[in-house]
Amino acid sequence: MRKYSETLNFPKVTSLKRYLSLKGWEESGNSNNYSEFTSKDNVEIIIPKDNEIIGGKIEISNALDILSQLYNENVEDIILKIHAIRSDIIRSRLPDQLVSDDTIDLDTASEYVLSLKNLMISSAAAEVNKEGFVARSPKKATEYVRSCRFGHTFKGSFGFVIESPLKIDESAHLQTSFISEEKELPSPFERNVVTRLAHGLRTLNDAALKGSVDPLLEDYQYGFNANMLIDLISLHEASKLNAVRFDFLWSEEVSQKRELIVNPLKVDFLQIELAESAVRQFKRQPKEQWEHVVGFVTQLRSDIATKSESIFHDNREVVIQYKAKGNPPRNVHVKLSENNYLLAIQAHEEGQFVSLKGTLAKQGRYWYLSSPESFSIIK
Repeated sequence: MRKYSETLNFPKVTSLKRYLSLKGWEESGNSNNYSEFTSKDNVEIIIPKDNEIIGGKIEISNALDILSQLYNENVEDIILKIHAIRSDIIRSRLPDQLVSDDTIDLDTASEYVLSLKNLMISSAAAEVNKEGFVARSPKKATEYVRSCRFGHTFKGSFGFVIESPLKIDESAHLQTSFISEEKELPSPFERNVVTRLAHGLRTLNDAALKGSVDPLLEDYQYGFNANMLIDLISLHEASKLNAVRFDFLWSEEVSQKRELIVNPLKVDFLQIELAESAVRQFKRQPKEQWEHVVGFVTQLRSDIATKSESIFHDNREVVIQYKAKGNPPRNVHVKLSENNYLLAIQAHEEGQFVSLKGTLAKQGRYWYLSSPESFSIIK
């Protein structure tokens, strides 16, 4: 076991208990100073009842080592997740050549932090508007970034930590737990922002492997849009054009069926060249236009729990075959609310036209209708 003197920055006992509870551990015994917790696999650990108990650090250290082995995570990562129990964590690492005696120069730090902040703002703005380019960041995006925290830097490759607090509707989660275990509540906005950033980085790496900018252009509703790519390019410049690495730690407070990105993701010259190319192509895209779309629903896409009474998922997308005057037929992609998605299912099953209005634009090979409204079935 790791000796407690080697473990720094111990978590609070209250946060550790919260973490154990979320991971399914139950309190199985206690004394005046210590509590025993048991996992579903009958693994036992002992932790002190508060951080001031003499010898308590030894038991916390032992518990952290057991958790590290059980969940195959570094002790330092588990400590960080416990400290920020209600936050998703973004870690960004600068290369070793910029580090001297565990420090970097102040200008680099200042430029890098500002670029990170701008990237977080543009990520939140993209999550609000889901458009290829956002002319002005909405208030919700700037308010979100104000709620984020700048955590401790970490050694090795010099690293920056951003904690993205999750705003959780406790009453909704409690109500859902009584109604059905199969229902999935929508992810909080804050989780969606960080997921978008992680998803965009993975798509950028996939695009680099394929040597094609198309994955970026086709994925802007879920990953990078032009604004995010511009800020990522600035971040690379702030690193003095050296490779930057990202990784993510996800809060246990919010469960999510969608795959969450865990692998370190790199941004280097190849990724930046594709990002610059994507930005140019985003700018060359036809201007968005307000359009009244009437057509058949040809495709339905959503991760629906068939036994669930409601559809609790953000990715409800349909494809509508639409014939505009003077243009060939277009397959228009549009994301719908839960109620409108149910109407789209009905129209698809009954072969009826649907009508809706929104902002139509082409991104990559596909047409997308954003900000949809007035969705209805034409009977």
